[in-house]
Amino acid sequence: MRAQGNGGAQVCAYNLLSTIRGEVPFDRLRGMDGAITDAPMTTAFGKIAEDVTWVLKYYEPRANTEDTSLLIEDVAKGRFRIAAALQVGG
Repeated sequence: MRAQGNGGAQVCAYNLLSTIRGEVPFDRLRGMDGAITDAPMTTAFGKIAEDVTWVLKYYEPRANTEDTSLLIEDVAKGRFRIAAALQVGG
């Protein structure tokens, strides 16, 4: 997390999507479901897209998810990134 400027919707969304569910001590539902990463790739993307939408709707209502994509970085090591196009405000 940054030292300053953490109040914007995009920064909050980034922090939420970078947090694994269970990491926040008194809010165990905040963040992404870590169990999805163990699911087969064919079903994991759909679950990740649903989870992104739910997390942002529940914890960051200022940002609406327009599109969610999974960017594969290294298939052999299972590295990927989540990219979410957001509409802020309105």
